[in-house]
Amino acid sequence: TTPAIHTIGAPVYGYVNSIYPNSEFTEIASIENWLKNTLPGLMSRVISVLDYGADATGAADSTTAFNTAMTASAFVQTEPGSYLINGQLVIPDNRTMIFKPGIYTLGNIANFVIGSGSALLCPGGPYATTIMIPQTYARSDNVITLNGTTAAQQTISGCGFSFYTPPAATTRAGMVHYAANFMGGAQPSNLHVSHLLITGAWNGFNFTGGASNGKIYLDDIQISSFNKALAMDYELDTVRLTKFSWHPYGLTSGQYPAFFDPANIGIYSGR
Repeated sequence: TTPAIHTIGAPVYGYVNSIYPNSEFTEIASIENWLKNTLPGLMSRVISVLDYGADATGAADSTTAFNTAMTASAFVQTEPGSYLINGQLVIPDNRTMIFKPGIYTLGNIANFVIGSGSALLCPGGPYATTIMIPQTYARSDNVITLNGTTAAQQTISGCGFSFYTPPAATTRAGMVHYAANFMGGAQPSNLHVSHLLITGAWNGFNFTGGASNGKIYLDDIQISSFNKALAMDYELDTVRLTKFSWHPYGLTSGQYPAFFDPANIGIYSGR
């Protein structure tokens, strides 16, 4: 039998581990099974961003509504529609944000900050849930910044991210509107990313520096980028890539699908 939920709206892995404390919850399949079998029964306990003033038409900025909802509950969802996010969306430690199908348009300086033990989930899949990054995007760090301070698992699954793609004649030096990385920040201690579609990024995943003994699991990733798809260094002790597909744009000769710190043994592959 399923025990009582100790924290209503507990994050994905926290809930599963409360049921199966001795299980090895490092498999992407565990996340998928949880979404399929357990999430539907919990949806009645999830709060909606609409209750906090979010605009599902995309006409008004919903950043404040999203952040207020995330501080009010450990489990927050959107409703199908279009949303404008002009500011920084923070998913605090041990929180889960569920994006239902729709279009989520980021403003020029908007980004996501994901804490320890937190998750960003798009159960509808990357073709139904698209996060748009505009041509005028002005950040130079990350669209998604990992801000984990503990070893608790961080999860991102099922979302589509679409960068504005300039004309083919645009040079690498002229693409100043792109973020340096799709995902970066503190070296992840335990990161699970699955079922993402990323189009037109500058760099994809940048996992360099930070705490040692980190581990990342990337499963079913489709990414097109102008520079590096995956950069990592020797601090990462465990890396698992499954179904990782990279599509270079071909504007330069120095593009890397995977770039490992050259001072240490690892992957170093260029085109």
